[in-house]
Amino acid sequence: YGLAWAGNSLFISDESSLNGRVVRVDNPNSKSNGAVFSGVIGQPTIETYSSFPPNAQSMSQSVGLTDDGQGGIFVADFNYRRVTYYSAPSSFLNFPAATAVLGQPNFTSTVYGDCAQSFTSSPGAVTYDPDTCQLFVSDTSLNRVSVFQASGSGCPRTVAFSVTSSALPNSNLQTVYQILPPNSETPMGWV
Repeated sequence: YGLAWAGNSLFISDESSLNGRVVRVDNPNSKSNGAVFSGVIGQPTIETYSSFPPNAQSMSQSVGLTDDGQGGIFVADFNYRRVTYYSAPSSFLNFPAATAVLGQPNFTSTVYGDCAQSFTSSPGAVTYDPDTCQLFVSDTSLNRVSVFQASGSGCPRTVAFSVTSSALPNSNLQTVYQILPPNSETPMGWV
């Protein structure tokens, strides 16, 4: 249930755990029905599906997507319990490596998140606020929305994130499908 627009490309989460991918459509307004996808994240080719152990290129079950406003995207990978960041996914044909991972200590871990703020358990919806350099991640198993703060200038390109808070902890959230970032009208954002 994720869509993200980055540059001239539309990214579509193929949420099924059978496909483990995000597909890319370059210049979608110029495409006709039945057009071939332009690229894929999480799999070596559009036509194949292979189950890979977690690493910087693999994906298990993409769920939420959001763009960073600078041509990059964040992908919530539900089964690998993480959010991966791709700084320039439109520039790759297939199988790009993520440049950062959030919710896990590294690309190869799938630690269950218990209650540690720095870990995710079942990330779903994601949204990025470029004005504050904050990434909001719904964690459906832990019933919370975690807020990751990018550090340094030019975020998120620095891809150094820390957890600043777990907003709405223990609020009986079950499955969050969308998060709207804070703005002048809704300073706390909406879930």
